[in-house]
Amino acid sequence: MAMGMNRLFPSFLATVCICAVFTGCRKSADEELVIISPHSPEIRNEFSRGFSVWYAGRTGRTVSLKWLDIGGTGEVIAYIRSRNAEKRQAGGVDIFFGGGDFPYIKLAGDGLLIPYEPPDSILAVIPADINGAPIRGQGSLWYGAAVSGFGIIYNKEICRRNRLPIPSRWEDLARPECRGWVATGDPRYSGSIHMMYEILLQAYGWEKGWEVICRMAANAQTFSKGAASAAKAVSIGQAAFGLAIDFYAFIEIERYGANRLGFVMPEGETVVSADGIAILKNAPSPDVARMFMEYVLGDGQKLWILKKGVEGGPAENALCRFPVNPHLYNRNPAEIAVEGNPFTLASVLRYNSALGGRRWSVLSDLLAANCITPHDELKRWYAAAIRAGMTNEHMRPLFDIGVTEEEAMRLAEKWDRKDFALERIRMVNAWARAASRRYRRLYFD
Repeated sequence: MAMGMNRLFPSFLATVCICAVFTGCRKSADEELVIISPHSPEIRNEFSRGFSVWYAGRTGRTVSLKWLDIGGTGEVIAYIRSRNAEKRQAGGVDIFFGGGDFPYIKLAGDGLLIPYEPPDSILAVIPADINGAPIRGQGSLWYGAAVSGFGIIYNKEICRRNRLPIPSRWEDLARPECRGWVATGDPRYSGSIHMMYEILLQAYGWEKGWEVICRMAANAQTFSKGAASAAKAVSIGQAAFGLAIDFYAFIEIERYGANRLGFVMPEGETVVSADGIAILKNAPSPDVARMFMEYVLGDGQKLWILKKGVEGGPAENALCRFPVNPHLYNRNPAEIAVEGNPFTLASVLRYNSALGGRRWSVLSDLLAANCITPHDELKRWYAAAIRAGMTNEHMRPLFDIGVTEEEAMRLAEKWDRKDFALERIRMVNAWARAASRRYRRLYFD
């Protein structure tokens, strides 16, 4: 772990300080708030700008916001844990903002979040959940700042030119004609990409879900580290299809046009879940942190959904996100930067967040061992199988990962324990070797 933190340390030094007045960092600011977040620069800029004005209006004081960007969800959790290790208790960070809902559930279980009670006026309009996915954490330890839908972005022109199917289900990306056209990410680094694979398993069931995942991986070009990379690959024509969170897709559609790009959330096979925010244990500025929480859950909700320049909305970039305040979807459509209302979706998967949370770590390792580490062998084998005319039925046994759902859940109970670390490494290596052997079987009897 220490070596991992050392590798990440240069990124801490490169962190951008976005301050209350956008003429550079103000050394004379009355307060400082430190936020760790995987959010994009556009989101950071808009919330820094909006909060600084709101805070000054409420308190008559200035505040500077310092953002730490250390990578994806896994790196954030490791960093927060390291800053609050038993012998250290350094803290040093006030707010965790973004990254889905799972890391907040995880950190709450670790005792690394502190409770916050928003004003009654805010609690009155924010629902407790959305189709079973929590928006408020237990014990008031975290809240959804926005909600995200998961789906497929596709390039209409590439599909037309290459006679590729317009996707409507996850399974469409596993079809043989999509080979080499799929963009995705690495679930070990991106919580949103991981979430999509968990959604897929819950939508199709364990056995069929793994078959679809492995076929999709065989069609994938590579596994990028960031969640936004797949959407960008599709928008520039590098890929035809990409796994994407709604707002990454909406940003690319706004940039390049709906005549070029489309986005679909597979009906009955996807969920909308919270993108969280919380105050961290040992926060150096807890009072300012509470005010930032109030802003994000209150007046700051308008930043997510309104178009650039609309009063109360973003100043420079539309953020194209779904807020957790359902009333904002009733505004004039000409003022809104997104399409649809996730709170009124007719058909979504009833997501089991407890199940997804318990097996998060073991699922990441299963995906890595069966799809990412042996990716070259998987792609070569699948291409050869298609050329040889193998049927889906004939291929199916080779997509059996050799671990049942029950076995995975038993492993999940001890997977993150320190005393199981060496056995975990041994098992992941064994899974990867077994997958590589399966994919090297190029005989078709």
